[in-house]
Amino acid sequence: MSRNFESEISKAFEQLLKNETDYNVIIYIGEEPNIKEFHAHHIILRCRSEYFNKILSDENIKKKDGNYIIENSNIDPQSFKSILKYLYTGHINITNKNETELLNILIASDELKLKRLTKLTEEFIIEKHHQFLQNDPVGILQTVYYRKFLVKLQEFCLELICYKPKILFNSDKFINLPASLLEIILKRDDLNLSEIEIWENLIKWGLSQEQEFNQEIFQWNQDDINIFKGILQKFIPLIRFYEISSEDYYNKVKPYEGILSKELIDEILKFHMVPGYRRTLNIYGPRHSNYGIINNIRYDIIIIYLILRQLIVKLLNHPRSHINYSIIFITIRIYINYEISSFFSKMKYYQAIIDIINFIIFDDEINPISPLELPPPKLPSPHLVLYILLLILLILDYFDGVIVFKTLYSIWACFFYHRIIAR
Repeated sequence: MSRNFESEISKAFEQLLKNETDYNVIIYIGEEPNIKEFHAHHIILRCRSEYFNKILSDENIKKKDGNYIIENSNIDPQSFKSILKYLYTGHINITNKNETELLNILIASDELKLKRLTKLTEEFIIEKHHQFLQNDPVGILQTVYYRKFLVKLQEFCLELICYKPKILFNSDKFINLPASLLEIILKRDDLNLSEIEIWENLIKWGLSQEQEFNQEIFQWNQDDINIFKGILQKFIPLIRFYEISSEDYYNKVKPYEGILSKELIDEILKFHMVPGYRRTLNIYGPRHSNYGIINNIRYDIIIIYLILRQLIVKLLNHPRSHINYSIIFITIRIYINYEISSFFSKMKYYQAIIDIINFIIFDDEINPISPLELPPPKLPSPHLVLYILLLILLILDYFDGVIVFKTLYSIWACFFYHRIIAR
């Protein structure tokens, strides 16, 4: 007979950390004036962290009164407190942390070579994407982008900003965005803003970079124009001027023609005035954001996947036992269509929804079905309701719409359960 006393051991180690019994390591974390002192046991640190194992095995490590002395100014003290508890107990609560605290834990865990905790925290941040970046998009972008180990999170942040650009562009801190990050964002083809909105935000950012600029451009002298041109020079080629209407160009771009090259101005004039004129400038073509009515497919399809998984759980005891494996096929289907493919289309989105419904509910194999020729339900009317509810998701804004969808889905699920399964 064997028993698991893991929880008792964890509690004992937590008390050891709390009471600081026989500690022999003093750790100074943070920078002045926010330096905190922590006490720990070298044997536990060496066992739990590659970082501490390397430091504590060094013969030249600093000692004072028989205690090992470790200093690290790159880690936030509050984050280290949570991580130190994790090293002793194997437990850490990140669900109650805000965006900044999560990033600090992520940075600290990487610094301390805690690969499992780093991965867990990064995945949690991405999973909670609807809250991420909201409070301090500029600060978080800077924190994430300048750390090479956060490649996955970097791309996630950029995709989220392109999906919901107002998170960044409507922020009071947008004007503090470093030029290098703004350049990266403006190069994106999936930035979900009209080109004239991008231009207006670029102008807003540029004006804020020099305090002496008069907001009324007609009062500028040539020196002002030259300074402003220097600020925005590397961003001008990133604007798709061909996508700006002649009316918007006249009202919102023409006042700033002083910062544009004569060649570019002449090109834009020809484009709008000469029928059939073929563009010759601008290396960047039109942006191809496909969000709009179908939202961000990669995120919304996951919502559908999670909702349908709840239905599968309820059907586990149903005679159609093969349904247990459907989740695998759905995952593969989503991965192939939406991760490998370089573009997303409304038709593919309809297609995926129809395939999933038919496979889970109707016993159909995953075969191509025309989205314009929806097959009639093979089971009673509740399934027709499911079709309608899933298609409603296509026209709902992601953050608000999914709440409505879940509510409608709950009503349908109860109806389906009583009509089909419970009878």
